[in-house]
Amino acid sequence: MGTNGSVSTLTRQAGAPLSHAPQTSYRDQVGAQRAAADTAAGSNSAATAEYADQKARRSRGPVYAMILAGVLVLLSLLSLMLGAADADSSVVAVSRIPRTLAALLAGSALAMGGLIMQLLARNRFVEASTVGSTESAMAGLLAIALLLPGAPMWAKLGMASLTALIGTIGFLFIVSRIKVRTGFTVPLVGIIYGGIIGAATTFFAYSFDLLQSLGAWQLGSFAGVLRGRYELLWLVAV
Repeated sequence: MGTNGSVSTLTRQAGAPLSHAPQTSYRDQVGAQRAAADTAAGSNSAATAEYADQKARRSRGPVYAMILAGVLVLLSLLSLMLGAADADSSVVAVSRIPRTLAALLAGSALAMGGLIMQLLARNRFVEASTVGSTESAMAGLLAIALLLPGAPMWAKLGMASLTALIGTIGFLFIVSRIKVRTGFTVPLVGIIYGGIIGAATTFFAYSFDLLQSLGAWQLGSFAGVLRGRYELLWLVAV
């Protein structure tokens, strides 16, 4: 009996941990799974925050680049205006910048003139070279070169503008007399009209040995543009 009691006691003592072992292991597993889930969620949140931060940095990059470029341009202009007056800066201020501005203003003037002519003629094919305006301006330059060879630049520009305006008014008068007008009739009439004016201008230029100068005027060049000789073009901006 004593031996059997001892055996049963040992059996109960050895079996006691076995009955509680599965419950403890399950709790540990659940806790481990929760800890792993929390760790994964934390890592995902950190990765999401890092991605958002990188995306924000990329979006701010072009803005910083534009600000830096604007600051550099401003500093360059201040250096040109307030820096030492060496030969290079004088060349830039006297010739390079005026030529660039003159080219921009002349291009803007041509675009505005073409738009106004298209609105007046109500035709999208109309421009300065198809209504005789260019040829009329050349005739004005030739006339002032023959009558006043030593005229200043503003007088030449004014004469060219006046004759171009007169030529454009003449073209509009001729077009208003045409009863049947199609999309191509107006520019064809303008080309013929400009050809007549150009032929007369070329004849007089050849007669007075100014044909080379006339060719230079027609081609156009900004090589002679300097500070003090292009400021009238700012009227386009006004």
